[in-house]
Amino acid sequence: MVVEIAQTLGGKPRAFDIFYNSFPKYLAKLGNLSPIETFWVKNRRSGISYSGEYAMPHILNTAPIRWLAHNPKSSRNCFIKKNSHNFGAIGELEDNKGSYYLIDNRMGLRFRAYHFNIDGNECISIFLENPEKQVGFVVTSFNAKYTGCVYNLYLLPELSDDTVDLLTVFVIYFNNWNNFDSIREAKSGAARKKGSNSFIEKYDSRWLTTAFPQGTSMD
Repeated sequence: MVVEIAQTLGGKPRAFDIFYNSFPKYLAKLGNLSPIETFWVKNRRSGISYSGEYAMPHILNTAPIRWLAHNPKSSRNCFIKKNSHNFGAIGELEDNKGSYYLIDNRMGLRFRAYHFNIDGNECISIFLENPEKQVGFVVTSFNAKYTGCVYNLYLLPELSDDTVDLLTVFVIYFNNWNNFDSIREAKSGAARKKGSNSFIEKYDSRWLTTAFPQGTSMD
């Protein structure tokens, strides 16, 4: 599965068209006041919609998500709902090695995502947590204009439809936090280079060519 997430509206609010194997599937819209505003991902034809709603500090201790804890440090916690029902959760965690993202589908599957700046590209490796296995990879260029950002999400075909949707929503969540100030950066000419290369051992340059021998956007 190849998911293309293409920005159609820059600045605040931002909007994206989302294609599954080149087929138009979802529309996404992010807020314009703060990165903790609720964001939406809506199916173009059916009634399916996802929302990302951020957890405020006062509810963290009662949230029914195991990883919303004090160790490792957890932040930017977002509850994902599908048609207003609990569907999953995403958060950024930090331990003594660095930061990573944890994605929980609320049905027993958990994924970890690691962010890298590699060879002029912004990349994310996505792993199933148990048993540990890389199942996905995200790539976008540092140099994309704020109105033309395109993420390519490569996922193994064994993943369920719900998992594909959740990992697609994760990319929207990632953009929400990392590109909220994209208008200011675009006007100033600042490079859109975020984060660090923590957990560099999780970056495998051969994964894409092995999983997608037909070619990718990085070729």
